[in-house]
Amino acid sequence: MLNIQTAGTTAITVDASQRVGIGTASPATKLNISSAGADVEVRASTTTSGNVRFGFDVDGAYYNWIQANRSSGAIQFAISNSEVMQINAVGGLKVINTIGVGNATPSTSGAGITFPATQSASTDANTLDDYEEGTWTPTLGGSSSDPTATYNTQTGYYTKIGRQVTIYFYLYPATYSGGSGTLYIKGVPFTNGVANIVGSVYTSGVNWNAKTMALSYMPTTATYVRVLCSISNAGDFDVSVSDVSANDVIIGSITYFV
Repeated sequence: MLNIQTAGTTAITVDASQRVGIGTASPATKLNISSAGADVEVRASTTTSGNVRFGFDVDGAYYNWIQANRSSGAIQFAISNSEVMQINAVGGLKVINTIGVGNATPSTSGAGITFPATQSASTDANTLDDYEEGTWTPTLGGSSSDPTATYNTQTGYYTKIGRQVTIYFYLYPATYSGGSGTLYIKGVPFTNGVANIVGSVYTSGVNWNAKTMALSYMPTTATYVRVLCSISNAGDFDVSVSDVSANDVIIGSITYFV
């Protein structure tokens, strides 16, 4: 045991295991600093350049480290001796690869922000708490009964940003029979939470019965999209299940809120 004292008080202790204690006579780690409420400061005093770096040494070289860069004014963080993040002199945050929020594991590809698979919802209107991209399987259905269909093309994509969801659908039935009622496009990935949402739609071959101006429409709490049409000086009309045949095409998109 080695003690270094000032004015009769031990300031530095080196124990039999070569652990160094500053402000403590019983160091528990290789370097144990006990400040008893006072500040602890490591400083490289310079006005031009020079860094203060803390890290792990592997074969004589820094491996994982944190560095205060005097030249740029940045705080830098590195893994495997490669910078992964920095806080720059104006307070901006630079992330080299991917950052995970809400305990999400950062992606190993590309660069961006990874959100958890299950949304951790915030009540703060100014907080972005979810982002997700994916696919869904749209199907042609009816308000009374669903038609039986097979598809040449049956494609759906979605992007969810916070509460906002944008979906895209492309349906091209190869065979189509039966069903009744209003035509629904079913299988949307999230339930609509806002009344009277309107989007766009394109059709080829669908029987409009001389009506024009097609649009996609979602009522409140819907898990489906309706296809509407209208004529001048009249209200809207729903497309019926019977208005669609094999080899007709329905393509559309709509943005709604959960």
